Amino acid sequence: MSGGGRQFLAIGSALIRRSKILMLDDPTAHLSPRLSNIIFERIVELRDKLNLTIIFVEQNVKGALEISDTAYILVSGEVVFDGRVNELLDTCPINSIPTRYFIYMRKIL
Repeated sequence: MSGGGRQFLAIGSALIRRSKILMLDDPTAHLSPRLSNIIFERIVELRDKLNLTIIFVEQNVKGALEISDTAYILVSGEVVFDGRVNELLDTCPINSIPTRYFIYMRKIL
């Protein structure tokens, strides 16, 4: 089974339980950009159609921020941002983030 197929199967298995909270651990790991986009689209569809709260850890920061309304950003295990995604670049204190990380965030957003 492909990586994308395994991710869809894992999401489907979680939904069978009919929980109102879906927790995902790096759902786009090892997937092509095309499959990653499909996974993100399905996550949004599930959230909207089933009124789910979705909590996920994701290394694809750009994709994660595009589908999220709230974010927690960790740097070296420390929370450096906790808030609405649309406030991220305005309120996240620059001195709490290593310079290269902040520059990276600016480039992808």
